[in-house]
Amino acid sequence: MNVTLEVATGELCVLLGFGTATVLVLFMHLSVVRPILRLVTAARGVQAGETEVFVDVGSKDEVGVLARAFNDMSAAVRDRETKLDKARGAVEELLDNMRQGIVVFDRTGAVVGTQSRAAAELFARQSFEGVSVATLLFGEATDWQVERQAFDAWLALVAELDESAWDELAALAPHE
Repeated sequence: MNVTLEVATGELCVLLGFGTATVLVLFMHLSVVRPILRLVTAARGVQAGETEVFVDVGSKDEVGVLARAFNDMSAAVRDRETKLDKARGAVEELLDNMRQGIVVFDRTGAVVGTQSRAAAELFARQSFEGVSVATLLFGEATDWQVERQAFDAWLALVAELDESAWDELAALAPHE
């Protein structure tokens, strides 16, 4: 009878261990894993450009603090995007009111950002992104043309120097 009781007690301990582990796994899944998965889904929404991303905060523990921080970050991103859209609209309006063909290019000579409506008409294109400013100005001219070489040299010089020298370099820019 002692042997039977010991076996039953051992089996009971094993069952109690499995039951406790199951309860702990369920608790962890409900209180940690699911809320973090909701945060991951919300983060992917922000990454995809959704504007109204919000995570329901149901706890005051560390996961709840993380969710509140995410909501604050999402609101800040939304606010910054709104401000950037307004600024972009103001720049477009300014460029269009100047009634000149204006494009913006980076240090490599690639056209970036916003350009004027007159530039679209002047260069007969709607998309400027990534186009070389030299190609806009000189067409598909070959590198041996003197004007193109002068512009490429000027652009390389501008890219190397800091902003304090730009006024002096502007005088060296090709005028035609």
